[in-house]
Amino acid sequence: LLTNSPSKDPRSTGIPEGHVPIRRFLSAPTLFGDSIVGQIAIANPVKDYGERDLKLIERIADIYAIAINRKWAEDELKRAHGNLENRVEERTSDLKKSNVHLKQEIAERKRMENALRKSQMQLRKMAARIQEVQETERKHLAQELHDRVGQSLTALNLDLNIIRNQLSDESRFKTADRLEDSMDLVEETTMHIRNVMAELRPQVLDDYGLLAALRWYGELFSERTQIPVNVSGKEPSTRLSLIVETIFFRIAQEALTNVAKHAGATLATVTLESVEDHLRLIVEDNGRGFNVANLDRSKEPAGWGLTTMKERAASMDGSVRIESESGKGTKIVTEIRI
Repeated sequence: LLTNSPSKDPRSTGIPEGHVPIRRFLSAPTLFGDSIVGQIAIANPVKDYGERDLKLIERIADIYAIAINRKWAEDELKRAHGNLENRVEERTSDLKKSNVHLKQEIAERKRMENALRKSQMQLRKMAARIQEVQETERKHLAQELHDRVGQSLTALNLDLNIIRNQLSDESRFKTADRLEDSMDLVEETTMHIRNVMAELRPQVLDDYGLLAALRWYGELFSERTQIPVNVSGKEPSTRLSLIVETIFFRIAQEALTNVAKHAGATLATVTLESVEDHLRLIVEDNGRGFNVANLDRSKEPAGWGLTTMKERAASMDGSVRIESESGKGTKIVTEIRI
């Protein structure tokens, strides 16, 4: 739904009393198949919405639908996983009670264990595919921001400069402050757009590889948080697949985000190293640390972030290990076979 005159639009049903006036409105349904599973809506920009805005919010709604579908799929697989394990336990109990059908029960258990392994493998493949789709969409959105929003802001800045240079001295004196404010706002918005593009998909990762991307992000993180980050290490002689590089990079991002939000640290280190047939990423800080035994019971966002890291690594048959003690900082070690 796109309307730049909600009050005159026959589809409008009004707004609740006391609600902020709606001058312009844009929304798109979140669809999974033919079913509506959500809605994304925005309103009141400075300029009228256009078809480009509608296409962008529709793409965002598609990504949201993918995320919801992933959650449903994971829940279904977890339920199947739980049912399968319950059946294994029941069969094991039966074996203890009777040896008459011992061979048959052993065969059944092996069949169920194979099914469990297949289920886990399917879950890992699905998680890897979802991450691949997410990264593709991130890259596409970053390109859209560059090609459309970024170029429009550049043109707007040039127009403002031309207007300023063409004004008479008297007019320039009257409008100088507003023009400068507008130009500063354009520059600030351009900087924000570039930061968003970098977060969506850092070009340095595609062009120069994992270690270069980690160094770039360490510098960016230090500028934003004032927490120094030392990045060191060596990549394998043969460049990794892009999906593996992306998983390591996203895990490092999440780990440093936890450092900024929860660690109270004054220094962080990121180390990349090859160990036999594995690549290891270590993110360590000198912050307050925590009791790892309480991690699984925590419902805090930091616990969610660590869960996300483990899921990313597991999608490539990797692992994430957390080492921490109160007052002794935290070390997060990620390993993936290469």
